[in-house]
Amino acid sequence: MIQFSVPGEPVTWKRAQRGRHGSYTHPAAAMQMERVRAFARQAGIRKAVEGPVEIELWFCRGSGLATDLGAGDVDNLVKLVLDALSGGFAFRDDRQVVDLAVHKRVTPGAPATHVRLGLVPEALVNLPSLAKPAPRPSAREPKTVRGGGPLPPEAANRAVGVHKNLLKTRVKETVTP
Repeated sequence: MIQFSVPGEPVTWKRAQRGRHGSYTHPAAAMQMERVRAFARQAGIRKAVEGPVEIELWFCRGSGLATDLGAGDVDNLVKLVLDALSGGFAFRDDRQVVDLAVHKRVTPGAPATHVRLGLVPEALVNLPSLAKPAPRPSAREPKTVRGGGPLPPEAANRAVGVHKNLLKTRVKETVTP
C-alpha cells in the first residue's frame, strides 16, 4: 500500500479546451496532474502495476464553512487523480481500479489531496455475488388478497383508482397555499 499527499487546494479535471492550434488540457488541471505524479514518485511509485487496484482518495479543503464543500464535483476531482496515475505511470488503465473510496471534506488544517493506492488480491476480485437477485414477478400472475386468493379484476381496478385519487389529493394539498 502506497500513500502520499499533494498539498494545496484540490483541483478538478476540466474538459480539454480548443485553441487555434488544436486542443489542450486546461493549465490548472495539467499542473495538478504533474504535482500528483511528482508526489507519487516521491512516495515510491516507479512503474505501472499489473492487476486490480484499490484507491482511497481524500479531498480536503482548508477553508470555508463545513457546509461549503467548494467548487468541483467529486467525480471530476477523482478523474484528475486517476488520469494522472494511469497511462503507464502507477497503473496502465483506470479500468484496473476495482475498489474506489472517495471522501470530500472541509478541514481545519492545510488543504490537500490524500491518496492511498494498493493492489487487490485476485482472489478478492472474483468473489461470487453474495446477494441473490429477487425473482421478478410475472406480468401474468394475478394480484392476491391477504387471504391468498386472487383479487377480482374490478376490485384491483378500484384499488388502483383509490390510490391515484389519494395521490392527486396529496399533490393538491402541497401545491396550493
